[in-house]
Amino acid sequence: MFFKYADFIHLKNYKSDIVKAFYVGGKFDTSVSFYALSPAFIGILVLSFLSRYKRSQYQSGIKKVLHSYLLFVTSIFLIFELIDYFFFEYFQTHINAVIFGIKEDKTTAVITSIWTDYPMIKVLVIIILAVYLFHRIYKYLIYDKIFNPINFRRYNLSALVLC
Repeated sequence: MFFKYADFIHLKNYKSDIVKAFYVGGKFDTSVSFYALSPAFIGILVLSFLSRYKRSQYQSGIKKVLHSYLLFVTSIFLIFELIDYFFFEYFQTHINAVIFGIKEDKTTAVITSIWTDYPMIKVLVIIILAVYLFHRIYKYLIYDKIFNPINFRRYNLSALVLC
């Protein structure tokens, strides 16, 4: 959005403000990501305190739940980002209370307008490809890296240090 909507001629004088804006935005994004991913983190932390025998009993189920949860959260973030992008394109502001006005308007007319005015097929293809990419990354991380018995002690120690 920055590269599409920014007026670079006027922004030359505000380089430090741009850096601050990205810093504050990064802090906000990190905070939201932390809250969204904290249930997964707590689950892995609890799992790390179980004995090796107990952990092996629950491991396959936890892997599936963790994989599904991460995929769900990432997909929701992606969908909200795309909605915000097109909302900003139309209203020149990020998502706000105006979005709830869809209920007051004719919802079918709004949806028809969205379908005809925006490249919905392209957006859906992007969402499907991104979710598939997330699926592959999470599958690799969860099934090959995080729950590898050799590396589990290292992650256990990292989790304790972070807490």
